[in-house]
Amino acid sequence: MTKVCRLRKALYGLKQAARAWYHKLKGTLEAAGFQACPEDPCLFRRGSGPTECLIIVYVDDMLVAGATKDAARDGLEAVTSRFKARELGRPTYFLGLHLVHNDEGGTLHVHQEQYVKTLLGRFGMSDAKPVRLPIGAGARLERAGEPLTGEDPNLYQELVGCLNYLATATRPDIAFAVGRLSRFVSAPMVAHLAAAKVVLRYLTGTKAKGLCYQREGDLMGYSDADFAADKDTRRSTSGNVFMFKGAAVSWVSKLQGSVATSTTEAEYVSAGMAAKELIWLQRLCGYVTGEAPEVLLLCDSQSALAMMRNAVSSVRTKHIDVVHHFVREKVASGELKVRYVNTTDMTADALTKPLGTIAFDKCAAAMGLTLGA
Repeated sequence: MTKVCRLRKALYGLKQAARAWYHKLKGTLEAAGFQACPEDPCLFRRGSGPTECLIIVYVDDMLVAGATKDAARDGLEAVTSRFKARELGRPTYFLGLHLVHNDEGGTLHVHQEQYVKTLLGRFGMSDAKPVRLPIGAGARLERAGEPLTGEDPNLYQELVGCLNYLATATRPDIAFAVGRLSRFVSAPMVAHLAAAKVVLRYLTGTKAKGLCYQREGDLMGYSDADFAADKDTRRSTSGNVFMFKGAAVSWVSKLQGSVATSTTEAEYVSAGMAAKELIWLQRLCGYVTGEAPEVLLLCDSQSALAMMRNAVSSVRTKHIDVVHHFVREKVASGELKVRYVNTTDMTADALTKPLGTIAFDKCAAAMGLTLGA
């Protein structure tokens, strides 16, 4: 065959279709005076003061926000004049997220109650008895055990995938449990599926739980680590959560990429991860508001804080990879402030290990998680 077809227009589903759509949309918005945010290319901004308008894009779904109704209406017209689009009014449901506005109280409650109900029905857990913790205190999941058979491995992988969307969107309280379960998707055991169903039982009693944002609240981060917690690899778990306007805006519960040789090293590596995210959030806030806020990172390890503040080397620390010294550089330049916080007040503790009911509830509340606006 000697002839080929030349594609003159992108088609939905092709590998480069998403890129072609973004460049088409970007060109249209730039022609209307919008500029893409350097920190997030899917955020566009035009004007300042009473004419300021922001457009956030997720594929072909968009949120338009303006300093005034006229500014928002003009921003919307920049899109509708070139593309077929529907105006749905004030957003109450977006990408599976419920947005509950309380104008008098000045709060915004973001939750996924409908998604949780659908998830429970999909896996036959709608009538399950609720539990108070997504993972039991002291629970240890390992690779060894009785393997799942038949369709159960696929069921486990499907369940973990569904839980992962929930854990990364509005539910940092299940992030540690889902992160732990995700380590076994390639070879799940019976105990792992049982643990995943415990998470569903926890969701049964907390369907409408979500993040409640206030009018006030500084940008700050919490960094924690659980040293050598993974029994199979002896790697430590990093847990970081970042707060703004009274609730979490970003969080992570992740196994570290290498084995730490001490608690200090594990905490230091975790702080390095947190510093990167916190600096990015600072720049993003600066782009939106016009003024970058000061950022504070809270850590419960005095020895790790000493390493951040003092560029010294010792037998115990000189092996640490240079990439992890990012936090030290930012502290030295003054871009990042670090401070000690008592372990009992470490909000990120729930992202590093299984906790008891009292400690878990305290962390969840500190992240801004509530059952209503």
